[in-house]
Amino acid sequence: MISYNDIKDIINSLKTEGIEARVRDVAYLVMCDSFVDKALAAKVAYQEDDKPSNKVLSMLAEKLKPFGIGAITTISKDENREALLKEISEMKQIADDAKTSGDSDTFIKASKVVLDARVKLNDKFNIEEEEGQKRIIVVPQKHDIICKWTSRECSAMPSKEACMKYYNLIDAEK
Repeated sequence: MISYNDIKDIINSLKTEGIEARVRDVAYLVMCDSFVDKALAAKVAYQEDDKPSNKVLSMLAEKLKPFGIGAITTISKDENREALLKEISEMKQIADDAKTSGDSDTFIKASKVVLDARVKLNDKFNIEEEEGQKRIIVVPQKHDIICKWTSRECSAMPSKEACMKYYNLIDAEK
């Protein structure tokens, strides 16, 4: 939380740097964290007044970050993956407890959550590849020609005699 005295201190420190900021600028930045629509936040904070420049807002946002205003928290991919794995283990435990106690509704719900979390892990984090279960797709070799005697794909044109012998063909009478 930020107090009015903290806001006044921040505004005074910006004045020493030659930047003119107002309390409504701080209110605008606080509302930007709360509102999805930035235009609505500007309308509420400034009403008919002009919005300050981006430089003023960026400097003010830097000063407000220690108070948790305008600070964007990011979660790394590894942290997200670990959270999903933790959720799976917790839901497995709940499902096991529900199974032993005979609560089928809880067991079904927990099982669905485990299944959804596993699907997310496979889709987003490629867990399957990391565990060594790679899928191998075998693509047959492309052939150069189609045999005029057997109408099959061939890499090299065989002789008529070789085809007739291999496929047990009989020479047609002319």
